[in-house]
Amino acid sequence: MEAAAAFRNAGFEVRQSTTYTDPRAGKGREISLLANDPDIFGLIHLAMVVECKSSPDPWVVLTAPDAMEAYNRLRTRAVFTERAQAALTHRRVNELGVEPLLHREGKCGYALQQAFSQTNDLGYEAALHVLSACKALFPPTSAAGGKVAAAALPIIVVDSPLLECELQPDGTLQLTEVGYSEFLFSARLPELLSCCIRVTTAANLAATAKWAREVANQLRKDLQPEEAAILQELRMASARDARHRA
Repeated sequence: MEAAAAFRNAGFEVRQSTTYTDPRAGKGREISLLANDPDIFGLIHLAMVVECKSSPDPWVVLTAPDAMEAYNRLRTRAVFTERAQAALTHRRVNELGVEPLLHREGKCGYALQQAFSQTNDLGYEAALHVLSACKALFPPTSAAGGKVAAAALPIIVVDSPLLECELQPDGTLQLTEVGYSEFLFSARLPELLSCCIRVTTAANLAATAKWAREVANQLRKDLQPEEAAILQELRMASARDARHRA
């Protein structure tokens, strides 16, 4: 409820406990929160997919300075449909207004784990769940057969302390409590997909929702040329249909 309120206050259209079809199993599953960016034309689809985890135990993001090496800077920042990805990569990545908002300077995480847990699967399961929902949210083509321009960003919200853990040059581990962190997660859904997932504490929800609003606003600006192209395609298709009917 707190997450829903934060994203509503940031101007998103929020659906709580919404369902999606798991791309791996083909079964319906539930995600905590879907925050859609309102679009008057419905041509560019942008959303934040949020999974909320409640636990008394802290969560730990394992980080490394080279976790993002050899990964595409833009492709790993959100789950893009093919059309949205192509539209953005027609330009240099540093020309995109959204790039500074998506690219976190410095180290990045490579795994999420829960402290004191008897299994290391809890962080993996949360990441797989939210990434699967992002993948399933927007199909690559519409019911009419046109390619969809869409992007979904995965977010995990925790209500217990969040820490980053990094190995120091002297072999010791450094633990730092943070309000939010990010880690790169890869899964086959069924094809391989790699994406950074933002983890935020409940106390940091307002700041995360504000960041998400800034990302959505700038993404929409960067995708304006593609929106115009889609609108032109629809007009041409409508004109063809009118000629056929005549």
